[in-house]
Amino acid sequence: MEVTKWLKPSAAGKTQGVTVAAFDGSCRGVAALKKGMISVDVQTYPAKMAELGIRAAVAYAKNKSIPKPSPGLTYFNPGIALVTDTDVTDINSIGSDEGSKSCF
Repeated sequence: MEVTKWLKPSAAGKTQGVTVAAFDGSCRGVAALKKGMISVDVQTYPAKMAELGIRAAVAYAKNKSIPKPSPGLTYFNPGIALVTDTDVTDINSIGSDEGSKSCF
């Protein structure tokens, strides 16, 4: 389905106070962000997540070790990026041009 067919808050009478976001960082989502149709896209990296998951499983099987939290976090971040062309405070983000390089 073409993203423009269903992504229209204005069709529901909403023109202000609505933030539309996507998840997974698909190339269609990043393109919609570039067109101003959405505000943010949380980009994931499935191949990297799978690799890290396998490594963690092997480490646990060998010596019961688990991944330590990522620096500054209370959890292990397997790799995500907030893609937006809007300035955000206190959140690491990348722009849509950079997001286009690693979308899928």
